[in-house]
Amino acid sequence: MPLEPLHFQPILKPVVWGGNKIAAFKGISTSDINIGESWEISTIPGSVSVVDRGPHKGKSICQLIDEFGPELLGDDIYGRFGNEFPLLVKFIDTKENLSVQVHPTDRIARHSHGEKGKTEMWHIIQADDNAKIYLGIKDGYTPDKLRELIDSGNLMDAVKEYDSKEGQSYFIPAGTVHSIGGGNLLAEIQQNSDITYRLYDYNRTDKSGNKRPLHIDQALNALDFNDKAFCIADAQSEELVSCTYFTVKQIQLTGNIPTDLKADLF
Repeated sequence: MPLEPLHFQPILKPVVWGGNKIAAFKGISTSDINIGESWEISTIPGSVSVVDRGPHKGKSICQLIDEFGPELLGDDIYGRFGNEFPLLVKFIDTKENLSVQVHPTDRIARHSHGEKGKTEMWHIIQADDNAKIYLGIKDGYTPDKLRELIDSGNLMDAVKEYDSKEGQSYFIPAGTVHSIGGGNLLAEIQQNSDITYRLYDYNRTDKSGNKRPLHIDQALNALDFNDKAFCIADAQSEELVSCTYFTVKQIQLTGNIPTDLKADLF
């Protein structure tokens, strides 16, 4: 396999809460509006990344893994995951708050969906004034109490709140209640999973007037009250997050970076 970077066509996801920062940040032109996510590397069915330049242009990441196997993924990753790429990498832009949600662990996801769970991390690229991150349940709350708050529309009373700042990183293990507040542009590294249980969605409706479904019973069953999430602010170390599923490091670059490369470097 030629030892050169692979560049994939971003998969843009217009959503009700999406903003207008991603296209400008990545330096791309699109007619899509309210782009909430740009999937950079994905093997999720229906959203598989395709190389958009170079000698492998037009090939999907799945085709490349089938063709090159451990040459592409490395012996350790290929030995653990075979022909499956284990991560989903994306940029997220929130004009409005995301739904308050929980992701299942591997055990719950395998039992209920035959898939992997979803542990993730966020790195804040830009945050508007007063932008927030919501992560974890305050002490003293039980599933029954949370259900009461959900029914009364007051769930946010129980959710921890952080001021969002550029350069912060957050670790969100599966089972953690979380939401990205409006005004955030961030990068997300996560397990290769798209399973989300919504607890609360602010009674929003889509353009047809329909509310998005909630998954309250599943979310409360998946919720881990032993809060293991954390925030890293102004990190000086190279390593930001390390867990069973991924390790994320920051690399300090010096000199001028060409504009068309900035959004490809993380």
